[in-house]
Amino acid sequence: MKDFYQIRAAIDSCIIGRSEAPISVQIKDRWIYDLSRKYSLNIQKYFDDKQDLVALLPDKVTGKIFQKNKKPIDFMKVIPFVVGLEYIVSEKVKTILDVLKIEGNQYQFKKMNISGTEDIYYFLMIPIEKDSSSINYSRSIFYDKILETNIVFESFENYKRESIGRNLLVKQIVLNERFENHDIINLQCAGPFFSSRIMNAFIQNKVLGYRVIEKGELFTKIVIA
Repeated sequence: MKDFYQIRAAIDSCIIGRSEAPISVQIKDRWIYDLSRKYSLNIQKYFDDKQDLVALLPDKVTGKIFQKNKKPIDFMKVIPFVVGLEYIVSEKVKTILDVLKIEGNQYQFKKMNISGTEDIYYFLMIPIEKDSSSINYSRSIFYDKILETNIVFESFENYKRESIGRNLLVKQIVLNERFENHDIINLQCAGPFFSSRIMNAFIQNKVLGYRVIEKGELFTKIVIA
């Protein structure tokens, strides 16, 4: 069974220096604000676009580091937030994923520039999987913070109906077998997960800017069965 690690942009001062947020690249062009608004108002529009998302991005995009006196690193957030377009990565990260020959359409890159540096950077687009068609709800575990108890739902429809108004944490997600050969999985309810072989390559190549969620309310374990 393949191990997966829940990934976010780093906020550790040992990695990025003093900052209240992950190192982020701000893009002020109209198109990205339009995309952000479009998908935030209706997530289904993202799913309609996701196969062709890379084609919706302009060929020439330039951003700048949002924080003052910070330099670009390997793994950074995007401002504004756009569903499915959350990260900007270095040539190092692109090379790692390309060398590993990840199967299928688990990610896409789009070249972009960051002002103040001649180094090449890329949007990293990780397609989000619909919870309704990916998760085995009858075997997944949620935690009700008010009742302080674990909950299992019979189906997605049951989850939609019974989760309304409840403060739930996602503790363990069981995914269907179509993800067996995946190395990257991005879930609506829990964000992106990378396989152990990607994480090992990140460690070996000293990739900077990511963190692994290992505990706390954000932590979610995924199992493919």
